[in-house]
Amino acid sequence: MAITHITTVSAAPGANGGSTSAIDTTGATCLVVSVAYYPALGGTPTVADSKGNTYLPLTLRASGGEIAHQLFYSLGGTVGAGHTFTVSGPSIYPAFVASAFAGVGSFESQSGATATSGTALATGSLTPTTNGALVVSGEGGQSATTPSMTGFTLTAIGFTGGANMQGAAAWQIQTTAAAINPTWGFSPSPGHQAAGSAVFSGAPAAAVHLTQAVAEVLSLSTVPQRVTQYVVEALSDNLPVVAPKDYTWQITDLTDADRWMTGLLVFPVGDAAPGDVPPTSSPTQVVIPMHVTTRVVLPSGVDAWGADCLCDE
Repeated sequence: MAITHITTVSAAPGANGGSTSAIDTTGATCLVVSVAYYPALGGTPTVADSKGNTYLPLTLRASGGEIAHQLFYSLGGTVGAGHTFTVSGPSIYPAFVASAFAGVGSFESQSGATATSGTALATGSLTPTTNGALVVSGEGGQSATTPSMTGFTLTAIGFTGGANMQGAAAWQIQTTAAAINPTWGFSPSPGHQAAGSAVFSGAPAAAVHLTQAVAEVLSLSTVPQRVTQYVVEALSDNLPVVAPKDYTWQITDLTDADRWMTGLLVFPVGDAAPGDVPPTSSPTQVVIPMHVTTRVVLPSGVDAWGADCLCDE
């Protein structure tokens, strides 16, 4: 499933923080909150939302006690209509941006930087491992400025003295994986500045019913054809090829609950033909995570007998 942007909302709710207006995040698998705040008085931000999700903090970046920035994210949480986001903390004067994305499966990497002045701030090179990755960046400034970032979709919050710091967030969905160094531009310099960026990769597509994979294997007329090679093909270009792994327990040792929870295809190694009774000795088995497979061609010495549906749709 390709990553897509669902919606974004921003807020500058005052000295001790507060909430955004409500948005509809239906379909989102990843929520990212970019928080710029004033750290000098010792307060730190707490991020929450109206759906009860838990947010993981990335590295805090701070410059001279004048400005701090931090990204927070939540994967696979509760989403839907009426979704609000809250950033709170004593005397932190936050400016924050919350964005929702569909199709995200995991966090990959992060970078960040700070400066005491200047009109450009590069957060550091990042190299996504998969095509179609999401790159998110955020920044905070000590004073009024107009931020920019080439090639990104940007949401900015202006500085208001006695109310909130300057802040902004931006995102880009790459087509082809390539190294990128997200760089913020400022006009004029906001003085002290801090920024962070993160890469998120796509989620595995839904599992294919086992009968499809088995049918493709058994459509080959001979065992040599079936065992020519092992290839686990990704359902999406966003997924890596996953090689089978050997285990020594028998397929009959798996309970229905095990099969449902593990989402694995299990093929015993040996010369048995389809329909044969599993041997009494414990054979080596090839275990393939079904959630990243759409077609399975088995390795040499492995036949398709004993295949079972461990991840039924």
